[in-house]
Amino acid sequence: MNALKSFASLASLALALAACGGPEPITLVEPPAPPPAPAPPVVPTAPVVTLAAFTISPHADTLLPGDTLRFVAKATFSDSVPRPLKVTWTATGGTMDSTGLLTAGTALGKIMVMAACACTPADSAAAAAGSAATDSARIDVVAPPPVVEQVPLRLHRMDGGSGDVVVSNGIPL
Repeated sequence: MNALKSFASLASLALALAACGGPEPITLVEPPAPPPAPAPPVVPTAPVVTLAAFTISPHADTLLPGDTLRFVAKATFSDSVPRPLKVTWTATGGTMDSTGLLTAGTALGKIMVMAACACTPADSAAAAAGSAATDSARIDVVAPPPVVEQVPLRLHRMDGGSGDVVVSNGIPL
C-alpha cells in the first residue's frame, strides 16, 4: 500500500513539474517486481521395495499316515534385505499348524499344502498397498509297506540231519 501512495505522490509531482514548463517531460516508471519465492527443497523419496519371489519348500514329498513334515516359506524382496514373514498355512488333509508343520492323517491320497503371505516390507512406500503372495506343495500319503513276519521252523531231514530254517509269510515251501 505504501508503494501505491509513493507512486501516486510521484505522479502528482511529475504533473506539477510538467505544468511549470520544466526542461523535459518526466517519465514515470513502476517499481520492479519482487523476486520469485525460492523453490521448495527436493526431498529424496525412498525406493519402492517390492516382493520378487515367494516360495515354500518342500514342493512335493511322500508321507506315511501319522508322519510329520515341516514346511518353510521364503520371500525375496527387490532390495535383497531379509524380513520376517507372517505366513498363513492351510492343508486339504491331515493337520497343519501355524508354524508350517503338517501331520498326515490316516486317509491315503494327496494333500495340498498352501501358504499365503501378506509380504509387505514395512519400511517401504509399498507397505500400504501390500504384496499378497501364495505357493503350494503336493504331498502323497501312502500306505505303509506290509509287515513281513518271520516264523521259526524246526526241520528234521530224512537223512538224519537237523537245523533251523526261517520262513517268511507268503513264501511257499
